[in-house]
Amino acid sequence: PVLLTLTLMTPLITLPLLNKATQAEGWVNRFEFWALKVINIKELAQWLAIGFVFWLISAFIGEWLQLPVEQFMLDLKDSSISVSQVILVLLTICIVAPVMEELVFRGWLFSKIAQTKLGSIGALILSSILFTAIHTQYDNSITLVMIFLLGMLLGIVRYKSGNVIYCTAVHILFNSLAIIALFFFL
Repeated sequence: PVLLTLTLMTPLITLPLLNKATQAEGWVNRFEFWALKVINIKELAQWLAIGFVFWLISAFIGEWLQLPVEQFMLDLKDSSISVSQVILVLLTICIVAPVMEELVFRGWLFSKIAQTKLGSIGALILSSILFTAIHTQYDNSITLVMIFLLGMLLGIVRYKSGNVIYCTAVHILFNSLAIIALFFFL
């Protein structure tokens, strides 16, 4: 619960840092740099469908390879014994973490790298590698490969749509399905 509560506070640190690191005049230009744009419901639904299929495939691969559930996830489940703790898990893992990670990796970092000689493809690959690197709480190398592939999918969503909100929605969906599977099927 302490770690989850601290995670809830990450926007208090992340947003001012992103604001400072973004060399843009005014909020409209910052939002443009971070690829925060108005959503199209039909396009959002298409990306969510793709994200859902990716989650199904990754869950199937995990079952097929008999990947063990990571111990920290089992500990998280075991420690969530009250409604308030479950709500804390849902808020942090299913909302706050995906929003902050997408703003950083597919918003600011993707845009920064895309401005270099690496371009958008380099931004896609490098942001996915760094996204995987922050998920080293996972011990299994196959799980890390799946996280890298998730990062690539989220980067492709950012690249194709030009909108980080779609990446965030897919990430929220992915984490939510993982938490639902953890709490109800494991």
